[in-house]
Amino acid sequence: RWDKKLIHCVSSGSKVNSVKILDKIFDLYFIDEESYNIRKYQNKLIYYNTLLLDLLIEKDFGNLYATGLFQRYMDKIEGARFIRDIKNIFYDMIMDYCFAISEFSVKHYSVLVGKAINYINSNLENNLSVSEIANQLYVSPTYLSRAFKKETGFLIIEYINKLKIKHATFLLRDTALPIQDIGRIIGINDVNYFSRLFKRYMSQTPTQYRKIFN
Repeated sequence: RWDKKLIHCVSSGSKVNSVKILDKIFDLYFIDEESYNIRKYQNKLIYYNTLLLDLLIEKDFGNLYATGLFQRYMDKIEGARFIRDIKNIFYDMIMDYCFAISEFSVKHYSVLVGKAINYINSNLENNLSVSEIANQLYVSPTYLSRAFKKETGFLIIEYINKLKIKHATFLLRDTALPIQDIGRIIGINDVNYFSRLFKRYMSQTPTQYRKIFN
């Protein structure tokens, strides 16, 4: 019952309603503070993480973003040692999946813009251009740009950069990968440009951002 309610709330991108359901789940199922039961709580989170991955797949998210988010939380779950860790991970997981749904869902867009978003999500590791995306969709770059801006409120390149930087924050927080490698993973080979772009969106450099979580 509560599983379905939580997934329904996340599927709408509602953080407020998702947290309300999450609090209920905590009260009902996460009450044992003893660390020797940590495995059963880890298994519960793996179950929820899998349900949420299925939700992203159902909504046509690209493989890099969906599987990256899923694997990020699998690693966090396996590293949990105490019930407080489990609760913090569960909360962060719900927030990140809500963000993904609210920011990048394609269901409420036109077919053209939805396809453009799908292509971006599926090719995030590449150095994408408006012309390349338009060619894949058999429309002119000008027409695609106009439709994309009208429906999303973003220029295509701005949308791509926003998604790349969001994925980069995951990698900075949860891996020890060098910053230049993280840039390459999201399709930005110039580490100086990556740092400038990251600072534009996050108001701090990748190095400064990483220090906060270390």
